[in-house]
Amino acid sequence: MMGGVEIRVEGLMLERLLMRAMEEGACFLRVRRDGHRAIVLMANDPSAAIVLGLAERFSMPAQVLSTHGVSTLWRWFKRRWTLLPALLLCAIAVAFLLSRVWFLDIVLASERSTPSDAASLEELLDAMDVHAGMPRSRVNPQALALELSARADGYSYVGVRLEGVRLLVETTPEVEAPEIFDVDFARDLVAGRDGVIVSITPQTGEACVKPGDVVRAGDVLIRGEEQLTREENRGVAAKGEVIARAWHSGEAVLPAYTVVKAYTGRESVSSSLCLFRWEIPLTQAETFAQQEVCQELLPVGGMFLPLMIRRITCLEYTEKRLEADMSALKRRLELLAMADAQAKIDPDGSNMCSIFKKWIDYEMTEEGMLRARAVVEFTTDIATTREMLAQGG
Repeated sequence: MMGGVEIRVEGLMLERLLMRAMEEGACFLRVRRDGHRAIVLMANDPSAAIVLGLAERFSMPAQVLSTHGVSTLWRWFKRRWTLLPALLLCAIAVAFLLSRVWFLDIVLASERSTPSDAASLEELLDAMDVHAGMPRSRVNPQALALELSARADGYSYVGVRLEGVRLLVETTPEVEAPEIFDVDFARDLVAGRDGVIVSITPQTGEACVKPGDVVRAGDVLIRGEEQLTREENRGVAAKGEVIARAWHSGEAVLPAYTVVKAYTGRESVSSSLCLFRWEIPLTQAETFAQQEVCQELLPVGGMFLPLMIRRITCLEYTEKRLEADMSALKRRLELLAMADAQAKIDPDGSNMCSIFKKWIDYEMTEEGMLRARAVVEFTTDIATTREMLAQGG
């Protein structure tokens, strides 16, 4: 069955209605009784139109129950004829959107990278006419990666990937080449800071100190020479590790008291009438040597006339010193002083030191301030070259 229209007709002479409809050319797919005074029939569209016309002519109640088949689909499309053009336009828009690159992302795979690095790469891509909105057909990821590698300096890896409408550029900055150790380049290793030698392990050169020696910054620790024979020495690049005990101190000062306000109960009030930038004094108030000032704005006019009274209240008070909680104050001073000392130990954040001892003492000044002095003792490798020492390292 290809489908059709299902109709319910009520009346007394239903057989005559069917015979009249067949005389006019109607044919039925199915007819069944629905009680004594109704029938339900299934017919194609022309036959259904004939039956409905006869039912209206003879004043017989008729109701379309359902429609089925190709005709129904066609009527549905006729009622929604704009759907097909809309789907076509949508398909064209989607094809256009998917045919272009809309997002350009640059990923710098290094913590040392800065926003200026990404900005320079964006400028370089713009100079190469690579930008958001360009057609995907113009993007060749491999060729673009090779060209970026040739133009951009300071990158060991440049990768380009095309992911849908997103162009991803991944870069890895070059790692600085390690210092080349030339054993024939004669040099000494000297102390980078004051300290007490704990251990010395020379790899090349001759040790000039021993554990327990006290050295100052600049003293030679490992001399850059080796003995070839009893009469002949040669210069070498000294290399080795010299662990020494060193120390740094830090200070912090805080008042050993807190200042609180004690109100005397005396107060004075002054007021003035204000309109825009104009102000007319109404009452004058007494001023105190130590006072707290409170201001109130009391509207007099409405929204269109911003007239108000400015009321200023002065509250007199005296200052009292109360002794601070010494245990809490010392804990705070200890944290500040230790932080100051440790910042001097490792200013560049390299964390090459090992702290093994620290102590702190307190001193009360004549001004009522409590001073904390912290000393931190640590071990570190103090061997460096003269050039690094002259540069501050």
